[in-house]
Amino acid sequence: MNNLRFTEEDFHTFTIEGLDARMGVLKETVRPKLQGLGEHFAPVLSVLTGDEMFVHVAKHARRSVNPPDDSWVAFANNKRGYKKLPHFQIGLWKTHVFVWFALIYESPSRKSTEGCLKNTCQKSRAGCLTAFSGPPTIRNPKPENKPTWMQKGSKSCLTGLQR
Repeated sequence: MNNLRFTEEDFHTFTIEGLDARMGVLKETVRPKLQGLGEHFAPVLSVLTGDEMFVHVAKHARRSVNPPDDSWVAFANNKRGYKKLPHFQIGLWKTHVFVWFALIYESPSRKSTEGCLKNTCQKSRAGCLTAFSGPPTIRNPKPENKPTWMQKGSKSCLTGLQR
């Protein structure tokens, strides 16, 4: 797993000016690590969720002008895609690594899953969703943009979901 660790150079990838230059370095250095992390964690997530998890590394294929600010590997129970499904992601920004459970705007089940998470956490006494101030995921997850349900800490929320 040592070859899957992110280095300072990996974070600096997101400071490179220009789409072509940044994408070249991203494809050469960061994407192979994301793929490796995907292959490492997909079996673990499959066991934990009870569904086979498929690896989806961000390609940023629709970009034509602006370089990506972040990149990730996503895990979902569909081999064709992840955006319309609740999924897990591991990725990085120029400042930090992120690991989260995501449900993005393209998901038709976003509202029902949001309600399920609220009910589960509130019943668990963990109270991780006591003041839900935003959607379950934020496209620009800077620390100051965290919804209040995340500010109580992921350990508290995950403990509640496991009860």
